[in-house]
Amino acid sequence: FVNRRYREAYDHPGITLMADGSEKIEKDNYSELPELRNNSFGGNLFFRPRPNQKLEVNFTSLYEYRYGGEMIDKEAHLAKQSEERMHNIFMGGVDYQINFNDDNSSFIAYAAGQITDRRHYTGLYPVRGE
Repeated sequence: FVNRRYREAYDHPGITLMADGSEKIEKDNYSELPELRNNSFGGNLFFRPRPNQKLEVNFTSLYEYRYGGEMIDKEAHLAKQSEERMHNIFMGGVDYQINFNDDNSSFIAYAAGQITDRRHYTGLYPVRGE
């Protein structure tokens, strides 16, 4: 399987009612929906060395990046307010099955593992004098 998704951050315009009764529509440069970048792929493979044996291998890779807050082209810690998350996950497993006793019994062994790289920042840029 393979999946990919990209969505830009979305800043919904706000409406300000003025003292004279008019409306002022403007964006505040803060995202209501964060930027998303996702990738995932994986697969299942199997091999039968003999009619009563099966070796199965599976793997999956997931990547996700999210950035929300002030919409600027700078590092997250330099924005007035922001949240940035990155996950990079790889997981996999191996299964071995052997059938015996005229296929009335079986022995199955499993092994699996996962590696996760996760980074997260949430914060405000300090403003002095306020």
